[in-house]
Amino acid sequence: MKYALVLFIVTLGVITLGISTGVFIDEEARSLKRYCETVERSMESNNRYGFPDYQGIYEESCQ
Repeated sequence: MKYALVLFIVTLGVITLGISTGVFIDEEARSLKRYCETVERSMESNNRYGFPDYQGIYEESCQ
């Protein structure tokens, strides 16, 4: 009985970790996409809209 309980808890922990890791990866990808779009908007509007590449990652991460 104790073995089944420990196995259940470990399995639940692994599933939770897998789901949360996937959520964080998706959020990071969405955040980078938003950043790239906003920097591109700034470049197209001569810095009137959006914001400049303040992180310095546009060239390598957004192209």
